[in-house]
Amino acid sequence: IFKLFCDKVNYYKTNKREFDGSDSSDNSDNSKSPDDSNSGKRVIIAVIPLMIEMNLQNLFDKIVIIYLSSENQLKRLMQRENIDEDRAASMIKSQLPIDDKIQYADFVIDNSGDLENTLKQVKNVWKKL
Repeated sequence: IFKLFCDKVNYYKTNKREFDGSDSSDNSDNSKSPDDSNSGKRVIIAVIPLMIEMNLQNLFDKIVIIYLSSENQLKRLMQRENIDEDRAASMIKSQLPIDDKIQYADFVIDNSGDLENTLKQVKNVWKKL
């Protein structure tokens, strides 16, 4: 779940010009918000798939949950990890259901649409962080 958000942020870093017109190849510090680059604010992204299950959510100021239906989550996991349905289902069952995780979120990004829609949501969340 959180890995996908980081993948989107890495996409943002790689394609920074798409977001704010700047050059992403300048090796500058991309942890600053693109809309607030002189503010000194920093965002640290921690990818912790079992964060809530391990009761670590209180260690963070903001929680972003990437929402995907369980059916799509299963399909994407099987494809990404090149595993069968039983193994993927077992991995998903080891986590709290996504619908239960949403209550812990400050932000929810719905990842059921296309990449453009997801990137728009990531961009909106990024502005608020």
